[in-house]
Amino acid sequence: LVSHVGILDKDISSINIYPNPVSKNAVLSINGLNKGHYQWMDMSGRYISDGSISQEQVHIPNKINTGIYLLRVVNGKSTRTFKVYLEE
Repeated sequence: LVSHVGILDKDISSINIYPNPVSKNAVLSINGLNKGHYQWMDMSGRYISDGSISQEQVHIPNKINTGIYLLRVVNGKSTRTFKVYLEE
């Protein structure tokens, strides 16, 4: 049996984000994922912003304060959520 997995269906269980904690003015890197979508949420799960992953990078929204946030990464049918510590 041969399985063909497209780029959008890549298993994201092994990806990592760095740096964490991250500065508000930095770019968050996602090691191992070139394409996909992301969503920023506060710790209660409320939506803040979203965007597309480009070249293993996620942009941090300007409008959020320092603190702890959730970053949901979606690639095809795979989803993974990270806790991100945002510093000055």
